[in-house]
Amino acid sequence: SETDNLCDRLKSLVLHGNNSNNADEAIVLYKQLVEMDRSQVRTCLDRIDLFDLAHCVEACLLNSTSADLSKSTLVDTLRDIGSLLLTSRPPLDPKGGSLSAKRQAEFLRALDGCKSIEARVFCVHRLTEAAEKTAQSDSDSEIAWNHGLLRCLANLLGEGEGDDDEGVSLAVSASKFWLAAASGGRSNGLDCRLLSGDLSNVFADRVCRRESPVVRMRGLELAARLAVRNPAALVAMETAGLLGRLVEDAVGTEGGSGIGSDPLLAVNCLEVLGLLAMCHHGLAWLQRSGLLFRLDRLLSPSGGDVIASLLRPQLMRLFGHVTAAAPNPDAVLSACPGFLASLQDGLASNSSTDQDAFVAMATVGHIGAGSVAGKSAALARPELVRPLAEILRRSPRSEPRARALAAIRDLLKVNGDWSAAERSEAATVAERLWSGPLSLRLAEIEKLARVPFPEIRLEAFGLLAAIAEQDWAASLIAAEPSLLEFLLDRRTESTHESAVSKFAVVEAACRCPGFASGVFSGPDQLRLRLHVKQGLYYAPAQANVATEDA
Repeated sequence: SETDNLCDRLKSLVLHGNNSNNADEAIVLYKQLVEMDRSQVRTCLDRIDLFDLAHCVEACLLNSTSADLSKSTLVDTLRDIGSLLLTSRPPLDPKGGSLSAKRQAEFLRALDGCKSIEARVFCVHRLTEAAEKTAQSDSDSEIAWNHGLLRCLANLLGEGEGDDDEGVSLAVSASKFWLAAASGGRSNGLDCRLLSGDLSNVFADRVCRRESPVVRMRGLELAARLAVRNPAALVAMETAGLLGRLVEDAVGTEGGSGIGSDPLLAVNCLEVLGLLAMCHHGLAWLQRSGLLFRLDRLLSPSGGDVIASLLRPQLMRLFGHVTAAAPNPDAVLSACPGFLASLQDGLASNSSTDQDAFVAMATVGHIGAGSVAGKSAALARPELVRPLAEILRRSPRSEPRARALAAIRDLLKVNGDWSAAERSEAATVAERLWSGPLSLRLAEIEKLARVPFPEIRLEAFGLLAAIAEQDWAASLIAAEPSLLEFLLDRRTESTHESAVSKFAVVEAACRCPGFASGVFSGPDQLRLRLHVKQGLYYAPAQANVATEDA
């Protein structure tokens, strides 16, 4: 049959494809495979051994030169065929994962048997594609990873050191696989494998002694992503020494200079440490380990140095995550004077390009957005809230004003997923923030929503949409006839983004709890409801009368 003939030609190409004369044949076969029915492609590719394919790619690479375009084309085509070997049978096939035990055994043979870095990278990339497709899917199917294959991929993290760029590229490819396999909501069979005895030791050994910061950083990021899944995983990563190495690369050893030996690596490690603050057991570990105290010393004016000041933005972000996730945010602010002083210094900065100011504004907003306790902590510290309104009123630049609007929006927004009691309490705190430390008037926000600068205009609409769902703010909007008319006028917006943002304000106003009980007058209720019912793109019909000259 035609399918059998194509299978034979494909198998011959893979077994004897290291001849540049086969480039045209490979292209023809690949085009035919793409056009075939999926079931026919499976039939063809099931007869190809990945070990043979990898060796074919390796032979092509070893025999080719930079000027040999036909050989380069052949290699690229063979790589595409290799991708089809996985994509022709989706990872979430109803009968099980596409990466079968047979295929995994072939990959293991290819990784152990191939000598060239390129051929092994080719194999790792195909495995990474399979892991990514499985992690991104909504199905519950998982890949039953072969322990020997995982051990081989863990060992690859130790490839290449110093000037061995090719070896490092293989290690980087392996680290990408591990991150792909650990992403998503499911374990993909990885948690229990990586956290088990010998594989855990191999992984930790290869990561911790890496000189390449890129590879070590990827391995440490994986360790943190695994640690946040459950307390047992965190204990396993700590026991393996991976969390200790993460801390050492971030802030150095206890009693040292205060930061890791590589400032750029330290910044990345601080960002990864922020992942631990996203879960209760990770936050407890950060507090129990004494790490927060060491980091806070770096932020204090007397404890930092020039290099530490470069880490200040990332440190503020980390403490922002910790504070927002803590059951008592105000207690964290009280226990971390360096962090509190850094926020105050950043908010007091007059430089419109000062990154510290932008990070400080975003951090204050993040703390207030996370919980009612976070909003209450902001209300209890007016020195952190009042500067936002001052920046909004006095800054001559657009970007600081837009960022201040975004921070105020986060402070005042009520999360729809909260309980009714939490939403009610949050709205009360938001109103006190508006009239207290912020001392804002709705006319000020309306003025900003009319300016021709898109970044300010969009953020002003975003703030109005955040508060319009709350009765106190809806009452203010109802008492501002000019603002209501402006919100209902579709002709004022020249861009799609601003039109969508303005329409969202009207939708939010219609969702406020007191909408039907007197917050808006009867006629205004009808106008708002009609506006939402007509939709974003409504345009009134216009009658055109044609006349004929006499």
